[in-house]
Amino acid sequence: MSEMKTKTILYIYSALLLTGTTLASCTKVNYDDNFPEGDPPPVPGGYTNSSQIAKENLVAYWAFNGSLIDSISGKSATNFGATFTDGKKGEAFQGSTTAYATFDPDNSIQQLKSFTISFWINSPLNTGAIGIFTLAKTDDFWGNLDIYQDNGGTGSNAVFKVHLFNNAVPWSGQFTDTRTGFGSWRQITITYDAATSIFNIFQNGAALGVNSAGNPANTLGPKLNGSDPSVQPVKPYGELNFINATKIAFGAFQFQTNPSLTTGAGPQSWANNFTGQIDEFRIYNKALSGLEVSALYKLEQQGR
Repeated sequence: MSEMKTKTILYIYSALLLTGTTLASCTKVNYDDNFPEGDPPPVPGGYTNSSQIAKENLVAYWAFNGSLIDSISGKSATNFGATFTDGKKGEAFQGSTTAYATFDPDNSIQQLKSFTISFWINSPLNTGAIGIFTLAKTDDFWGNLDIYQDNGGTGSNAVFKVHLFNNAVPWSGQFTDTRTGFGSWRQITITYDAATSIFNIFQNGAALGVNSAGNPANTLGPKLNGSDPSVQPVKPYGELNFINATKIAFGAFQFQTNPSLTTGAGPQSWANNFTGQIDEFRIYNKALSGLEVSALYKLEQQGR
């Protein structure tokens, strides 16, 4: 082979290698938590960051990045042995059989009428019931709002439950449950809409089930102070009315703290503290729409 022909072949081969390298460098592969800055994956509603979703309705937010500070109020929860570990985004709250945290909520939480609570959870397999979150009711066995995993689950599915108290209606509480999994991060979102009395649980942005919370939509409640409703407005059944909602607990039932957050009960043999991880805990004063829930999940999944 002549020297000229050899040089030509080498030139063509080098050019092909350079072209291949250039093409490879122009190919973008976007993973959930690894995408080029300025080129995020599409999200319903045109959102680019989780902080944009219902920003005016966000009343509490714990990122759990090495602290228990609520970034909305600027106040910190009181730590009773909880630590921090690798989370879904940054660090996460790490519970244990004896650990929990408590927080003093202000009126924006105590007087919720509708709500959304959203958080990421990585739960180990449980045998007894484990407390995840409570908005305490300091004179009753159950809190105003309890989120927990009950016993009776299988090796792959947790019995995930929410208890809701509403003093504005002639029933003392509502328990609803669904099935979630163990051993991996998943986002749980719970919504209640006072206008429709619809309660919903979402997992990873998808609705698991729509339930009536025992309140007929747009139905009027009892007369206030026994007065004529034509003189004094009456309260819609669907509008929440929490009472004695003066404490929040992360990682425990209200009666498992020491001392108990309620005079209505003390420690129970069937109840345990949460030993898994909780991250990105948000409370809104409205029921997020399905599109907003889906967008929040995708944005947090992408680390945004």
